[in-house]
Amino acid sequence: QRQEDQTDARRVLEQEAVIYAVVSGFYDLELIRRRMELMKSKIEDARSLIRIKEQLFRRGTGSLAEMKQLALDTLRTDVDYRSVALEYENMNRHLMDLSGLDRDHFLVPVSTAEIYLPDIDLPVAIEQAIHHRARTAGIRLRMAQANRDIEEAEKDRGVALDISASLGLNNTAETFSGLQYNFLDRELLSIGFRMPITDWGRREINRQLANTQLEELEKTIAQEERQITRQVIELYQRYQFLKEKRAVDEVALRTAEEIYESIRAQYLRGQEDWVSLQQNRTSLDNATLTYYQTRSEAVKVYYQIRSITLFDFDRNEELIYH
Repeated sequence: QRQEDQTDARRVLEQEAVIYAVVSGFYDLELIRRRMELMKSKIEDARSLIRIKEQLFRRGTGSLAEMKQLALDTLRTDVDYRSVALEYENMNRHLMDLSGLDRDHFLVPVSTAEIYLPDIDLPVAIEQAIHHRARTAGIRLRMAQANRDIEEAEKDRGVALDISASLGLNNTAETFSGLQYNFLDRELLSIGFRMPITDWGRREINRQLANTQLEELEKTIAQEERQITRQVIELYQRYQFLKEKRAVDEVALRTAEEIYESIRAQYLRGQEDWVSLQQNRTSLDNATLTYYQTRSEAVKVYYQIRSITLFDFDRNEELIYH
């Protein structure tokens, strides 16, 4: 029964490993797609600025150097975009192969603007992690074997009574046909009694050895429980931090968007230079990527906690094998 329980738990672990791989692949692919969107937006924005600068230049208020700098920056961004697009295609094929999808399809991962991150009860997480660690690592089976060894050592008195009996017939003859006559009965009953005379120390050593092995196993289990408790606490703290950071990143993204629009308008009026415009554009891109990276990492950490606890905190129930 314990072996079957261990096998079921390992199946759930394998299932969760697949789920985590697909979820990670999805968000990695989405993050690359966001980078492509930012680059495409930057290219379109630069081309729009070039058109405006060309009109200003015709009127005698624009700068030829700024126009050339914008064109060069657009060219570089276009090259970077094609490089990221190749990475996106490779990641796309990898996720399709992982999911068993047909290569004729092309994935476009899009997560909702607001993702749901379930609350996690830390004591429950630690309890479930220890409980399922005992299942997956075969600790329960090892404990049962250690207790069985102690019981066998306690029962071993070195005294045994052996009884055996045999019944048979035999015969001899000069011809094969003559074997069917004049059978001789052969009956044997043997009784044996074994008792230790100088071997009492061996049984005591066996008992001590069994108890020592159990004590070592208990120490190992206690150490494993401390380690897995630490892992759960660290993942939980990381998860809580990312949930809070997500709100901060959202505010930072809105602020970066407002600042860039303001600087862009000032640049078109000649109140800001090209360097300031590019710096704020970079700040906007970084704030956008940080926002989506935090979302992605928070989801991945949640599924790491699921894998180590084998517990669904959304439904508040243990994970089972499907």
